[in-house]
Amino acid sequence: MTFIGQPAFKGCKNILQINLFSNMIQKMDCFEECTKLQKLYLEGNSISRLEGLQNCQALQELYLGNQKVKRPFTFDEYSLAAISHSVTLLDMPNVNMIECKALYYLENLN
Repeated sequence: MTFIGQPAFKGCKNILQINLFSNMIQKMDCFEECTKLQKLYLEGNSISRLEGLQNCQALQELYLGNQKVKRPFTFDEYSLAAISHSVTLLDMPNVNMIECKALYYLENLN
């Protein structure tokens, strides 16, 4: 996701919360600089892969429900490793997830 040739959140390293509910987003590729991000709301988009969170090691809550895609939902191992110690809430209702073994690494889920 870019705006006028620039990454959407370039220079936003102090942002704590992002709400991108129902924005037709297909790819999670704009959060590299959001190193202090704690809450991310991405419900109702067209995302089929959890990715792009390698630098979001402070993320506590991630909302990915109701994605508008038919493809199976998958997980990027690097993103899961980055958020494995911090995420306490992962909300994913109505997501076409076939394999959930990868979620085993999220050790602080409530």
